[in-house]
Amino acid sequence: MKLNRLNPVAVLVVGVVLCLLSGGGIYALLIQSSQSRINAAQARIDAAGDVSDQANLAAQRDLKNAKLQVASIQKNWIKKQDSLMPPYDVSDRFRAWKQISYELEAYLGPDIERWVPRTGVTLLSAVSVQAPPSSPNGITNVPMVIPIGGGSVSVGGSFRNILAHILRWNNFNRLVLIDNLQLAGTSPYMEGTYSAKVIIFPQNEDKIGAAIPEAGSGTSTATFGGAGGPGGPMGGMPGGAPMAPPQSGRPGG
Repeated sequence: MKLNRLNPVAVLVVGVVLCLLSGGGIYALLIQSSQSRINAAQARIDAAGDVSDQANLAAQRDLKNAKLQVASIQKNWIKKQDSLMPPYDVSDRFRAWKQISYELEAYLGPDIERWVPRTGVTLLSAVSVQAPPSSPNGITNVPMVIPIGGGSVSVGGSFRNILAHILRWNNFNRLVLIDNLQLAGTSPYMEGTYSAKVIIFPQNEDKIGAAIPEAGSGTSTATFGGAGGPGGPMGGMPGGAPMAPPQSGRPGG
């Protein structure tokens, strides 16, 4: 018997996707909304002028409350970012290149390979992730989207174990988007296939460092993987030199 896109599974997947995107959604929507309230309060202050002290005080109070809300949301976002994002500070392109090279060549693939079996399923597909840029000039200030296994992951286990595995991606130490879960076979042994993408937000994206003239264009098409892909689980920097991990207390750094 083959089961494709079961309704209960679809419901669970939607829930997982919403949870996994919550960090980015909070940052994009709540902070933007609060900033709009700050702008509106400031506009009321400017418009009030000498109309009345009461109106001016009310506008000042609204402005203060809006700023406090923005500060609280930004503080929570920083905590979320520190727990789910590797070091990736694009204010210095060379440092960011070393950080993301370590993440993609030495850390992410092997970590996923070790983590998946601990969720109660058997990993059936190879784990591979894309190569880092070939030079610091390939670093940009936009979020990186890293497909796992070329965008498709397969696991084996019982119906309940596979669904529990999907939900446990919420506890992984990176921000992962899970989608398009499909099941085949009959429990207690089924095969689950789904798409998985790691999303990495850069730090200091508004202060991206200047290009390095000697470093080239920074394009790369190779893949690196923790399951025997090109470069191996401990791939080195482009050119063959071993990659030393960047200094950081967080995973991947």
